[in-house]
Amino acid sequence: MEQTLIIKSGKCAWGKCIFCGWGKKEYPKKTFEELKEFTEKHVKDGIKRLKIYVSGSVLDENQIPFEYIKWLYKFASERNIKELVLETLPQFLSEEKAKELENLSKQYNITTYLAIGLEAADDELLKKLNKPFRLKDFEEFVNRAKKHNLKLRVYLLVNIPANYDYLEKSVDYLKDKADEIVLINLYPHKDSAMIYLWLQCFRNRLYDYIKDNRELLSKFASYYEANMGY
Repeated sequence: MEQTLIIKSGKCAWGKCIFCGWGKKEYPKKTFEELKEFTEKHVKDGIKRLKIYVSGSVLDENQIPFEYIKWLYKFASERNIKELVLETLPQFLSEEKAKELENLSKQYNITTYLAIGLEAADDELLKKLNKPFRLKDFEEFVNRAKKHNLKLRVYLLVNIPANYDYLEKSVDYLKDKADEIVLINLYPHKDSAMIYLWLQCFRNRLYDYIKDNRELLSKFASYYEANMGY
């Protein structure tokens, strides 16, 4: 049995991925005590895997104090939770932090997964999606995690507009890197750049459809005359 805990604290350090609106939101940063209270209140009994997500990175100390992460391992051990999944961007897994996570995993006998949204194993697509890293950065992140016995849960986006089978290529790329591969359908969030691009495209197509449809134009004109005093 697993549970996902979504923590509203601080703001994503990047916040510019074109499909993500959540990363643009800024919340008051929660204190260590507030995070403890929130976790104790919401985590259910009998959980074996606990997934922690924020709008950016759990390992970003501008969002989540590392003191809370240390406490989380102790809390998980007391609740007999066997796996922790922590969301992060590559830039926040320093050598020092990776070593600390490895030590905490050993101390409390908990398997640590680092969750990361790669989205696509293609630098051109990463650029178009406005991700803050490229494959070289991702591979350094993978090597550092593996060096310290941290497992990887990697997310890929399905249905990115592309003229080739990037998804199959991305899955093949991850076979020797990720412990878990998760496929998520591309869906533009509210307030994301992509939702505005989609709406613009929809509006243009709707305009073209109406413009070229004389019967529809005639009906609009009749409606306007009857209801708007034209």
